[in-house]
Amino acid sequence: MDYELSEGHRRLREEMGNFCREEIAPDAALFDEAPREEASARMRTHLKTLAGKGFMNLLLGGDLLGTCIAGEELARVCPSTYLAAVSSAIAFG
Repeated sequence: MDYELSEGHRRLREEMGNFCREEIAPDAALFDEAPREEASARMRTHLKTLAGKGFMNLLLGGDLLGTCIAGEELARVCPSTYLAAVSSAIAFG
């Protein structure tokens, strides 16, 4: 059995990792330190940005491995955003 990622999955991991490090990671500490209103506003911005990149569609209709790869990259830089994105996608799909 071949356990190597396909070229498409490697590309997804790289693109999602770059996106998360550039767009999401700079605000990650904010969720622990900022007032609730500011953190909530940033979280909404993150979720809109992720939706614009197709992350929510990947959660709901993509292949399972691609979903796991994208989620792992997001959770690596900001677990709060990952949990909010997954919860939103499942609840409001």
